[in-house]
Amino acid sequence: MENTELQKQWQKRITDYRNSGLTAVAWSEKNDCSVVRLKYWIMKFNRAAKKSDETKWAKVEIVDANPIQISSISIYVGAARIEVSSGFEAALLEDVLRSAVRAC
Repeated sequence: MENTELQKQWQKRITDYRNSGLTAVAWSEKNDCSVVRLKYWIMKFNRAAKKSDETKWAKVEIVDANPIQISSISIYVGAARIEVSSGFEAALLEDVLRSAVRAC
């Protein structure tokens, strides 16, 4: 069985379990399934859902023909605040942003 088929099968089983009103043990016994396996798949789908909620980066394009001269900007990543002044090193900013994203 392909992985996607298995995932669809377990997604259906988990929906059935959640709609049943039964405990995990009772549902597992009724459906001839290990409660450990049921909880494994629930945890697996929960992790996947959490990953999809993570921060996404957006592309920003400047369309103004006469850009405003800015001497510094502040970037917020989670609880971290990063201030960047004109003349910054792009490689250093990339390293700092990667570290901030990992920490959040």
